[in-house]
Amino acid sequence: FQPIAAVRRASVLGVEALARARRPNGTAIPPLELFAAAERAGTAAALDRACRRLAVARFAALHRRAPSLVCFVNCHVSTFLA
Repeated sequence: FQPIAAVRRASVLGVEALARARRPNGTAIPPLELFAAAERAGTAAALDRACRRLAVARFAALHRRAPSLVCFVNCHVSTFLA
């Protein structure tokens, strides 16, 4: 998660969920590369859903400790196309 700061309040308003993936050898896969590969494979919508589900599941523990935090989640454009 990436903190989202409220500058005027000088506090953390919430967090943005970021997609992070690793290759089998442990090296990071840049998000643009990850989603471009999913586009080519026709699985961008499924990857997007998986990322959102994981973000919500992982945010739940944070939210229990800090109920005022909100979570911002990006969505792939394919989510809105049907």
